[in-house]
Amino acid sequence: MHMQPTVFLGPSLPLDEAREILDANYQPPLRAGDLERMNTGTSVGVIDGILDPHCRLPIEEARQALSRGVRVFGAASTGALLAVELEGEGVVGVGRVFAFLQDYVGDREDLIKIVYHDHDNISLTIPLIGAALALGDLSPKQTRTLIKDLSGLPLCKRTASAIESRMRSATEQERWNAVPIAAMFDVKADDARQLLRHLSNL
Repeated sequence: MHMQPTVFLGPSLPLDEAREILDANYQPPLRAGDLERMNTGTSVGVIDGILDPHCRLPIEEARQALSRGVRVFGAASTGALLAVELEGEGVVGVGRVFAFLQDYVGDREDLIKIVYHDHDNISLTIPLIGAALALGDLSPKQTRTLIKDLSGLPLCKRTASAIESRMRSATEQERWNAVPIAAMFDVKADDARQLLRHLSNL
């Protein structure tokens, strides 16, 4: 019997759009205790998760779920971070954010953090990973420089206008003009879609 996958989703992709891609048991962003409730053999897609230290998923809980036969896939945001942390232990990573975090030396968590409304999952700030990957033609050195500059902004100040101002001073004007703010949100959304399509093919 085919078991319906469970997907933990928040602001990275609208729920209605996700449902058009994959019929799944959609849950709010992953937090402590969520994987304890997963049955053996369940496929779990982690896109978004809580990063607050008081309620975030403990790594050991993820390890125990894997040992019980829960299949865990991660992408886009907290899921990509989890996949990097437990790649060698069975979590399957998908997408550009996961690939970038694999090779990134620094505070990976800071790259994916955002501020958003809990009740409607509307993002209020831009993830640094979105800004970095939206400018896909930057060299590794330029990308590191850009991230270092943008990370100087407090999390709650990483708004579209603030990011735009910083990027204008950190990158060539014509390059910035080719990257709309929407493209910075699309990075996570694209990876979320890719993960859902991956789960639909299992």
